[in-house]
Amino acid sequence: MAKVDISKFIKKAEDALNRRNYELAIYSYTQALALQPDNVDAREKLRMTQTRAASETGGGGFVKFFLPFIKANLLSTLGKQEQAIIACEAALTANPSHIGAMKLLAKCAETAEMVELAAWQRREIADKHDQEDIDNLLELAELYKELERGKDAVECYSRAQKIDPDLDIEGDIRDAEAQMTSAIYNKGATDGARSILKDTEETEMLEMDPSKLRSDEDRLKYISYRLSHDAIERPDDHRIYLQLGDICYNMDDWEKGYYDGKKFLEKAHELSPADNSVLDRQGDFEIKRMKVEIREQQDKLQKSPDNAQLKEKVQKLSADRVAYEIAEYQRRVAAQPLKSNFHYRLGELYFQTKRNDEAVGELQLAAKDPKFKINALTMLGRAFLATGQFDMAISQFTRAREGQELFVKIRDALYYEAQAYEKKYDANPAVGAEQLKKSLAIYTKIYETDISFKDVKLKVPELQQRVKEAS
Repeated sequence: MAKVDISKFIKKAEDALNRRNYELAIYSYTQALALQPDNVDAREKLRMTQTRAASETGGGGFVKFFLPFIKANLLSTLGKQEQAIIACEAALTANPSHIGAMKLLAKCAETAEMVELAAWQRREIADKHDQEDIDNLLELAELYKELERGKDAVECYSRAQKIDPDLDIEGDIRDAEAQMTSAIYNKGATDGARSILKDTEETEMLEMDPSKLRSDEDRLKYISYRLSHDAIERPDDHRIYLQLGDICYNMDDWEKGYYDGKKFLEKAHELSPADNSVLDRQGDFEIKRMKVEIREQQDKLQKSPDNAQLKEKVQKLSADRVAYEIAEYQRRVAAQPLKSNFHYRLGELYFQTKRNDEAVGELQLAAKDPKFKINALTMLGRAFLATGQFDMAISQFTRAREGQELFVKIRDALYYEAQAYEKKYDANPAVGAEQLKKSLAIYTKIYETDISFKDVKLKVPELQQRVKEAS
């Protein structure tokens, strides 16, 4: 059945967008998609409009999100997938970065056999919102296999395997690679042997893992190939330039890597201004540039340790780097509040700069993620310890080591817990020698396991003497 013409709705939406009338633009795109729900291009324009509107107006609030989201779940349960997708978009208009609504939209599209739409939505999640969601990447890979896009499926499997090297997906990768090879030779059957040779070269290049390129020569060769092939075939695909930026970040010739990488990331940002991962990479480049400059000046200072001017320069560069990184991570947590790694790093930076109250808030958020729980709780305890809140500090150290058997994971928490008992006694000896005994017991436990850890070799005899004197 021929599709209904939606060009009038798209034109109306674009005109409204030019006038910054986001409400009318969103309404017009929604009307278009009600007629062509699997039109990925129109849906991408709708999402861009939703994101821009939310960034300028602050979004629609909880109620405007929650009601259509509940409706979408209900409609999906009733089997009314197209209506559920419309309700998902209403929810995303209020909160365009809500991953749950996006996943529901993708699931509805899969059930309704709108595979291209489902793949597009999962790709948006993987690239812009949660790059480490393994389940989403695996779902996306399966969709690409259904679409006979083996190359894209292999890329998704590779990304998932980098996040969790223990994933047992070798068979899936082989299937996707076989599909990719089959596509190449089917194309060769119609286009001739020259096409097979060209595409085989492309397959060999794409099978190279960009993160495992070992020399700048290989990196430049890979970059050149991507620019002369993928960038021409898919000129609007910002992910190409994002990956090229990542390759430049790891170049041995940092001066060239920084210069070229910045250009690639600027192009990626131009193509996809709403993608936070591009801004994150740009921030990473600036942080690395500052660190490289600091190391260069430190090397000079090591050769001339009495040079007061160099000392001052190193101190200023270091202070500037920390200030920049704090501002950068403040931006990241504001734009991507669900990213625990961003909260952890910002909390770490606050702690390093003695902004302990601010550190507490960020570390409490990071500690909710199992991946950061031990380190975040340990640093959280240290922040309380720095402000003299000894019992709260001890509580965090205890939580950090709960259920953990590997000493290497909890030795920091143990050490600072011992320190907290010791400082609690120092601050108020009236609490009794029991605090020193607890401190000694923990230091002794560390000593018996790793005598070289920090200063426990000195702390044990010191505490033994103090316990004797206090008893």
